[in-house]
Amino acid sequence: MADKAKAVEVIDGIQSLKDLGFRHAIHRDLDDAFRTKFYAMAGTNDKDKVSEADRDQVFAGYMMRYNELHPVVKYQREGEDTFVPVTGNVKGKEVIEIGIAYAMSFSTHEFGRLKPNLKAIVGKWRTDFSVYRSGKWADLFKVKTTRERGATLEFTARLKKLAESSQKQNKVALGRGDPTAVGIEKLKAAWAAFFNALK
Repeated sequence: MADKAKAVEVIDGIQSLKDLGFRHAIHRDLDDAFRTKFYAMAGTNDKDKVSEADRDQVFAGYMMRYNELHPVVKYQREGEDTFVPVTGNVKGKEVIEIGIAYAMSFSTHEFGRLKPNLKAIVGKWRTDFSVYRSGKWADLFKVKTTRERGATLEFTARLKKLAESSQKQNKVALGRGDPTAVGIEKLKAAWAAFFNALK
């Protein structure tokens, strides 16, 4: 709960869009740093090649964080399969604490054998954590894309080659007396104007 409160405090402390941009940039930079560190520790940046042992350690860390964000809930057991959320101490009643550690302690087989109501409670914990964990795991393998910038540079390079080629061909055409050829300086100026327009 303390960490969640700190996160809320950071967000609430943002005073302007400039401040928001600054803090968001720090957050994104940390994402990149975590990825780099993970790839070094795991020995790969390929999700399919991460060892099961390394993956399980990371998942255990995700569970620790999830537990901080979602504390255990106390339930009073009434009968074989009735659970009522309670706060504080309940004397004379059986109380069970259910949180992510409890929910994930069941094997798939054991979970399948739980009574309906308990299974529903535990199942929600397991499903919600699975979504949380999958999202965090996927984040570790997100790579910055430079495809758009690369494509722009590649296109610009092709245009420059076209400009050079057209000027050479135009010079040859002038030498042959081609009436459709244009002045060398005129074509050079036209290409210069074109590239200036692209800036």
